[in-house]
Amino acid sequence: MMRLDATGWIVLGLGSILFLSETVAEEPAREQAISWSVKCRKEAYKAGEPLTFGVTIKNTSKQGFMLYNTDHYHGWKFILSRTGTDEMWHAACVARIRYKPNMIVLNPGGIREVKVVLGRFFQFILEGQKGPSRKLLPTGTYKLVIEREFREHPQAHAMDTIHDFWKGKVKSAPVEISIRK
Repeated sequence: MMRLDATGWIVLGLGSILFLSETVAEEPAREQAISWSVKCRKEAYKAGEPLTFGVTIKNTSKQGFMLYNTDHYHGWKFILSRTGTDEMWHAACVARIRYKPNMIVLNPGGIREVKVVLGRFFQFILEGQKGPSRKLLPTGTYKLVIEREFREHPQAHAMDTIHDFWKGKVKSAPVEISIRK
């Protein structure tokens, strides 16, 4: 049975958060045949440095399924809540990224790694703020939440495939990220 939050998103843990210091924050949560985890590249980022991390998607079911556009994170939602304040920042891709759509089969136990770089094509928008976005986040500690919707290929009805597309919304548990001078 799926566990949904108040907004209708499937709640998944952002488990196995491995910092360079090798501290493990939590184990991956499993919902609807997907395990979703993040590995931060650093314990703290310098101001102006791109936020980089890896997202691992694992099939925890006994059946294979297909995923559409797994590697294209430019449309994912990245929400950063600044600790000790009521500030909520959204990372938004400000460039038109052209990419070739991809489809993958994820067999039982199969893993797909996605490297995420919130760099030059992303800007940060303070929720409720009118005016321009920022290229850099202010220094501080943030809780990062990622939201993503998996959809099927637009032509899935006309495709002869062995596996069905996995469809659904996922939302991570918060992960702490620090930005220092």
